[in-house]
Amino acid sequence: MRQAACELNMRRYRLLFWLVLAIVTALALLPLAKPVVPLLGDKMKHALAFFTLALLAQRGWRGVLRFPALAAWLMLYGLCIECAQYFIPNRCFSGRDLVADAAGLALCGAFSYLPVLLSRHSDPD
Repeated sequence: MRQAACELNMRRYRLLFWLVLAIVTALALLPLAKPVVPLLGDKMKHALAFFTLALLAQRGWRGVLRFPALAAWLMLYGLCIECAQYFIPNRCFSGRDLVADAAGLALCGAFSYLPVLLSRHSDPD
């Protein structure tokens, strides 16, 4: 019974992952009416999007895909988005966006492994 509930939760996380991925992709590839001045807020959105995608993927594919592989796939996705934006009006390739994507992934990795690290360093008393 517990395994069935766990699998149901994993399916829900996978569904949410694909939904968020579709929304992020659509927002990233829509042409803009006018050029946008890069702001810190834009980089925060990148980091938040990739943090969310990584967290959902970790939960959806727990035990199937290790975090370094997951992060590599998501960085490849981010690179593909940036390459595609080069060809979209009022959009451009941005290495800074890739750095923000990587920051979101790094935060997710740190957030996910924090309980493990804390349990290793806790007092047995």
